[in-house]
Amino acid sequence: MDTISNFIIKIKNAGNAGLSSVVVPETKLTRAIAEVLEKHGYVKSVSKKAAKKGVGATLEVEIAYEGDAPRISN
Repeated sequence: MDTISNFIIKIKNAGNAGLSSVVVPETKLTRAIAEVLEKHGYVKSVSKKAAKKGVGATLEVEIAYEGDAPRISN
């Protein structure tokens, strides 16, 4: 699966499961997409998490909801 579709599906699945956030690997592309989604209100916030030993940097994406429904859904 490619990076973009994997990123979007993770956000969608987290919202459908009622989670408050999801952690995804950070790339320049996923960060740029996340920032656009945040700007337009599809995600609540995006924060970078520092790399840990053996693991690259990640993004924590906080899911935005409209009432009980996630902004990104089926």
